[in-house]
Amino acid sequence: MIVGDTPNDVKAALAAGVDVIAVATCKRTKDELRAAGAIRLTPDLGDFLRCESHDERFQLLGAVATLDTA
Repeated sequence: MIVGDTPNDVKAALAAGVDVIAVATCKRTKDELRAAGAIRLTPDLGDFLRCESHDERFQLLGAVATLDTA
C-alpha cells in the first residue's frame, strides 16, 4: 500500500499495481487526486495513525473508500 498526496503518487501506485490511499492535503485537491485515478481519499491520516493494531488499520482502510465522494 502507498499513501500519497500528489497525482504522481497516485499514478505511480496504480502503475505498480499497488493499493493507494490519497490524502487531500493543502497541496492537492480531492478533484485533482480523483482525476489521477484515486479511489480512496481521506482529508488526513490522523485516525489511521492512532490505530493500535493492523486489524484496526485495515478496517479503517475499508471505511476510507466510502469517504466523501462528492
